[in-house]
Amino acid sequence: MLLALATGAGKTVIAANLLWRLHQAQRLPKPALFLCDRDELREQSYNKLKAVFGDNARLVGNSKGENSAKNARIHIATYQTLGLDDEDNNTASFLTDHYPPDAKSTLTGSACT
Repeated sequence: MLLALATGAGKTVIAANLLWRLHQAQRLPKPALFLCDRDELREQSYNKLKAVFGDNARLVGNSKGENSAKNARIHIATYQTLGLDDEDNNTASFLTDHYPPDAKSTLTGSACT
């Protein structure tokens, strides 16, 4: 789902409410990816989603070589965190390293701008 609303219109609050309702209705069988384009929005989203989901909302990141959001229901990331594969230097992105090839079908997404 993509919410396209004006700045300050409450996209994060709406998304948190929708995700919580899906979770309560047992209609959120897969982890949800809450994707942001800036770190400040990622932090803001994390604070709001953590208030609803507690420890089940985590920032996607590298913690001692592991994905710190691995077992969470809500994964919060920036585009930069997930990265891009660099075939020229033979390096994989965080997304490729920590999520299965079918991650598109195992993560539902939401974006904040």
